[in-house]
Amino acid sequence: MPDFDLFQPQRQSVVGIGVIFFQKVRRMLNVIISIVVVQFGIKADLTSFWFSGSIAILFIGLLVIAVLTYRNFYFYTIGDAFIIEKGVFGREKISVPFERIQTVNINQNVIQRLLGVVGLNIDTAGSSTKELEIAALPKNIARHIQSYLMEHKSNNIIQEVGEFEELTSTTIERKALMELNLTDLVRIGLTENHLKTAGFLFAIINGYYWQFRDYFTVYTENILNDDASWMNYWTLTLSLIIIATFIGIALLSVIQSILKFYGLRFYCDQEGVKLESGLLKRAEYQIPENKIQLIKWSTNPLRKMVGYKTVVVKQASSIVLNDKSAIMIPACREKQLERILSNFFPEREKSEFQEYCAQTWLQFQLSFLFAVLPATVFSVLGYFEYQFFIVGIAWVLVALPLSIKFAKSMVLKSNKEVIQLNRGWIFPQSVFINYYKLQNIQFKQNAIQKRRGLAHLILHTAAGSYKMWQLDEKQAMEIYNYGMYKIETAEKSWM
Repeated sequence: MPDFDLFQPQRQSVVGIGVIFFQKVRRMLNVIISIVVVQFGIKADLTSFWFSGSIAILFIGLLVIAVLTYRNFYFYTIGDAFIIEKGVFGREKISVPFERIQTVNINQNVIQRLLGVVGLNIDTAGSSTKELEIAALPKNIARHIQSYLMEHKSNNIIQEVGEFEELTSTTIERKALMELNLTDLVRIGLTENHLKTAGFLFAIINGYYWQFRDYFTVYTENILNDDASWMNYWTLTLSLIIIATFIGIALLSVIQSILKFYGLRFYCDQEGVKLESGLLKRAEYQIPENKIQLIKWSTNPLRKMVGYKTVVVKQASSIVLNDKSAIMIPACREKQLERILSNFFPEREKSEFQEYCAQTWLQFQLSFLFAVLPATVFSVLGYFEYQFFIVGIAWVLVALPLSIKFAKSMVLKSNKEVIQLNRGWIFPQSVFINYYKLQNIQFKQNAIQKRRGLAHLILHTAAGSYKMWQLDEKQAMEIYNYGMYKIETAEKSWM
């Protein structure tokens, strides 16, 4: 690309004015709607001259700000750092060394798609939010910058302009690991955690209700005064409301699934692993393969019925990232999971796994904490209200087998190169880690455990820590010694 020199200050695409303008309009509309409803309710005259004039002046002001934002925004590289200069009324200069760059992702919302550009988000070490964002770039230039930054993050050396052009012109071979079709997306939506969605929806509705309480009170009072005959059939009405709510939640989950994961493709190439997905907002996430620390998968009762697992690929980070901040594949079948594991953990097939289970003491602990102790509290309350006795008995009958089953599900598997942790029964999850990716192994034992010959193991990685509870002391020490040996003698780098 002879016309593009990353060593000289560069502007975004000129259509970035439109992207920035619509971003600011969207934020401002939320404020305007809230102000109008709160202050005037349904009595607001949206056709009045003062209201129309205020909106017109506001939009002109936002357009001016968008133009100034575009004109004052520059990006370039100096030495081993990526620089962004921006500001409307004041100037701000952000410098990020290549070594601090975590990921460089490409996103494309509806406005960007209509204008033929994409956004570039640069996540950096020590920040849980995206620190740098370029809102409007041609897709080919965005990919070139992405490749350049990720390459120089690894090498951390100054490149000449010619080398940049050579890097970005390289043809990269892709290896597809899995894709999702429309049927998969519908099943993903139907097998979501609907109770969680219901709670989220309730929180939103409740928040808006209290924000606009006066308006809703007047509106509902009018309805109740006009026709209250439905109260005579409150049982049927309540049942229909509950059924309609769950149907609505299921449909909402399906729509969210299609919008977020439409066209999902997960593949690897010379730059690492990439995931592309999204209908209205197309997103592309990338992790260099050497930064992948572990792979985690889990499921729930509904997804287990249709044979799906949710897979998370986690990278090294200086902060603790949740699963939503990693690359997540919402639905993966057993064969697809095997293909992914074979790609990133070929060592798992070179030797047999040994299995280490949590000892019986863990069953006793969990049963006491989650079954016996709460039931005892209910029994005490039963002296005042006999219904609590019934609740206590029911609690023990349900919580006791669940606690024992969960304790039995705690299993550590290990061969010569890979370690795997399993836990959970209703919501099972597993974690796969290469020994050379471990940063440390902690052998933890208190006085009670020492007397009983038990110990905990904590596996520390650059993507988080994972704990194996109540192992036999000799087995825990054996794994600890072998793990420390593998860490100290590893020829491969964990990054």
